Amino acid sequence: MKPWLIAALAALSLAPAAAFAADPVIDANGDGKVSLNEYQTFSYQRSMQRADTNHDGKISKDEAKKSANAPGPMVDMFWGRLDTNRDGFLTRTELDIMAADGFKRVDKDHDGFLSQAELAAARRR
Repeated sequence: MKPWLIAALAALSLAPAAAFAADPVIDANGDGKVSLNEYQTFSYQRSMQRADTNHDGKISKDEAKKSANAPGPMVDMFWGRLDTNRDGFLTRTELDIMAADGFKRVDKDHDGFLSQAELAAARRR
């Protein structure tokens, strides 16, 4: 994962697996592992809960700044790289791209699933 993306995820409180490791809801089908689709769905829902204050299904820069655990200037610095279609919002597609990058970083054995061990390792980091 690109260093700027890691910082941006942290700034927007969209942290990947570490945030999910303690929450069994991410494993939607209960098979003991997390697929990319489960990871993206949970990430999107979590992002919307934290940041989408007007409940329109997307995150504006102002909403991101209000929800960030970092100063507003950090959001400004990374916004152009996160808002890839330049519409002024983070949409499901853009959030899914960020989640996929996080998923790849945590999926150490590259089997396309996150095991409980991989999630636990991410939580420790």
